[in-house]
Amino acid sequence: MRIISVINKLFTSKKIFNKKFHATYFFKNLPTDTLTLSTTYQKIQQLQPQKNYLQNKHTLLDFTKQLQEKQIIDDHEKIALHFLIKKSKKIDFKSFNAFAHQKNLNKKMQKLLIKSIHKLQMVHYITSHSS
Repeated sequence: MRIISVINKLFTSKKIFNKKFHATYFFKNLPTDTLTLSTTYQKIQQLQPQKNYLQNKHTLLDFTKQLQEKQIIDDHEKIALHFLIKKSKKIDFKSFNAFAHQKNLNKKMQKLLIKSIHKLQMVHYITSHSS
C-alpha cells in the first residue's frame, strides 16, 4: 500500500514531473491486449458438418475423415476414433466416455481415446453453437 502511494505522489508531484511526463504519458504507449483465436479453433468454426453426423456409425466415420482432411485431428486420433466408433454400443458421448474409461484398455490407448473424445466434443460444441 505504501509503494502505491509513493508512486502516486511521484506522478502527481509538479516538482518532479511536468505534464509531459504525467502517468498517462507512460501508459498510453503500452501495447493493448488482443485475443487471437487458435488456428484449430478457426478451422473448426469454418467446418460445415452435416447436422446428423452423430446419427450412426457411417456418418461419424465420414465426419472423422473430414476432420483429418482439415487437419483438426491427426492420424492417431482418427484411428482411435474409428476404434471407438466400431467398438462402442451407442453413438453418443456418454457411451464413448464409458468405453474409454474401461480398465481393460491399455493406458496409452485410454489416454488417446480420452483426448480424441474431448476433441470431438469440442468440435461438436463449437459447430453446434457457431451457427
